[in-house]
Amino acid sequence: MMTVPEQFLLLTLDTETGEFLKLPEAYNSAAFAGAALMELALAGRIDSDLDRVWVVDPAVTGDAALDPVLSAMSAAGAPSNVERFVEKLVPMGAQVREAALNGLVARGVLEQSERKSLFRKPQTSFALQDRASLAGLKEALGAVLLGTAMPEPRDVCIMTLAKTCDMMDRVIPPEDSRKALDRLEAFSKTELIGQTVRRYLYLYERDIARS
Repeated sequence: MMTVPEQFLLLTLDTETGEFLKLPEAYNSAAFAGAALMELALAGRIDSDLDRVWVVDPAVTGDAALDPVLSAMSAAGAPSNVERFVEKLVPMGAQVREAALNGLVARGVLEQSERKSLFRKPQTSFALQDRASLAGLKEALGAVLLGTAMPEPRDVCIMTLAKTCDMMDRVIPPEDSRKALDRLEAFSKTELIGQTVRRYLYLYERDIARS
């Protein structure tokens, strides 16, 4: 099974061009740091309540996208307040994304290639080899957002990240967005880490507007 960082990364892939959606840097970093936290929570490695987050099992997972985050959380002096934790880990988001990408390439889910031209620098593109993985993910999310299916905890994580990064159109048709957002609102309240990531980005945008 793919991890939350890997699933979210696939949602950002344009399968026609082989390029990834260019999210604002702050959103990219916060989303992937949050995705790693979500995966660690799903695996029972960390736990949280409304105010705090803490490590339950600091043992190495063997996943290059998750272990640096778990190590940072386990370090002496790490904050326990969930918002401060997210803020501390946001700079690791790019590292999480890169490790998730490398993992998908290594397992053959994505195939990396270099495109060259006379007038442009070489560009890296990624062809989706396991199309069923992305199709299955979108089908599962669509069944929840537009139907009556109850979501798995992993589904709620991915949907919360998609909403936070304004990527719901990657999952459902634009004309169904209102219904989907209403359904998501009912579920996302249970996803504390996703709520914290959204609040972090709200505060970031507010500070930028004031500067």
